[in-house]
Amino acid sequence: MNCATFVKRNVTETGIHGLPYLMRKDLHWTERLFWLGIIIAATYYSIFLSLEQWKHFQENPLVFAAELTWDKKNFLYPGITMCSDFRNALMAEEIIMELWQLTPNDTRYDYYSNFLQVLNVLQYDTLETLLPYKNDSTLWGIDYIDILTKLQTPDKSEVQISEKKSIIFAPAITEVGLCRTTSQLNKYTNPSGEIKSLEVSPVQYCLFMSICFTKLFPEYSDEAEVFVYLHNPLDVVAPNDITNVYQTAPQGRVLTVDLEITAFSAEAQVRRIPIEYRKCRYPDESNLKYFETYSTALCCMEHRIHRAMKLCNCKPHFYAVAAELPTCTIDQLLCLQRHNWTQTNCTFCLQLCEYMFYVQLQQSIEQPMHGLQLEGVMGQKFERTVNIQLNLPYRGIRRRVVFSFDEVVVSFGGAFGLFLGASFISTYTIIKIFGDFLVLNCLQFCRQQLRRRRRFRVRVI
Repeated sequence: MNCATFVKRNVTETGIHGLPYLMRKDLHWTERLFWLGIIIAATYYSIFLSLEQWKHFQENPLVFAAELTWDKKNFLYPGITMCSDFRNALMAEEIIMELWQLTPNDTRYDYYSNFLQVLNVLQYDTLETLLPYKNDSTLWGIDYIDILTKLQTPDKSEVQISEKKSIIFAPAITEVGLCRTTSQLNKYTNPSGEIKSLEVSPVQYCLFMSICFTKLFPEYSDEAEVFVYLHNPLDVVAPNDITNVYQTAPQGRVLTVDLEITAFSAEAQVRRIPIEYRKCRYPDESNLKYFETYSTALCCMEHRIHRAMKLCNCKPHFYAVAAELPTCTIDQLLCLQRHNWTQTNCTFCLQLCEYMFYVQLQQSIEQPMHGLQLEGVMGQKFERTVNIQLNLPYRGIRRRVVFSFDEVVVSFGGAFGLFLGASFISTYTIIKIFGDFLVLNCLQFCRQQLRRRRRFRVRVI
């Protein structure tokens, strides 16, 4: 089949509007030229509309729609992470004696005692507090996590109190220091360095139209400052993030925090859309190196680890994962501070397609029993208390698919059908004719090669 035959078959056999007129010899050449212009214009607008629809699919395949939550059966109760500046004085003496062989009577004892206090309250954004200890070789090679664990070991009376509590906390090394958490992802904050989940209270759910209220007794001494973070229980604490509620529990007072849930859900069809188009991820779609589960907080933590390695060739001790990486020394932590490591940009970390976070409506601090301390009653002081009340929402936000891949295909067909009259059958016809053209020309070429070889053999003989 030669090219002229191929073109003629396509023009005469296809169902595309206008093409048969180009081959009709009973028409004037100006009329055929007119039809050629019509076909070119229709093809242009068909391609233009198809590209616009494809662009729309890439940029905005989803919309956020408000929905009523009255049919929801349960809501996640917030996870709790508690941090404190508590320091066990007896353990501090033992640490100083073990590491630097000093007693409280030695002149350098206060220097190392102050260092332990700075380390005890050190956070990822307060690294400048380590400046007085820069270039001190006596502080090299120490295990920060081991020191923090010993410093915050409660005495016997506190252990007895903690056994009476109904909420089970697990130790967690976080970007705000060594804390206690009920996060279900505590394996990523395990101070031991093992990616192993620790025992915590199970996830609690609140039924719709019920009153969700929890009374929390922080397991720290009355002299210590206690900081409470309320966050999604299926995530880790993310300080300075709008999705985390942060409060300080005052000594001998009742702190009451009223929360409201902001819930994002998604239709089942959302998962079918590619990640780069829907611009969100599910927890099982992790692209992270150190975390099998995906969340925005974990993504930002990993990016901070990578940036710390790039800037100062170390990993801060705030992160339990990536145990194979070298842990930052004091000089390297100050190196991170000089490079504004805390300003790490995490905007590229995608949100979860389905998640919920908590918004603080109000908080109040009250004196127990109308301002009267219970000291002397039963021989005890009033224990600091945190009341957490969760208000369930009447509305939520749902991701809906407004432009799926199936609709893109349909829109392509609609555009080409409207302007050119093209359909699946006409497209199939063009593909079939093109296939015939390739096969017949390949067979003809092979036959010509065989004939040439035979003629060459006859001449040689």
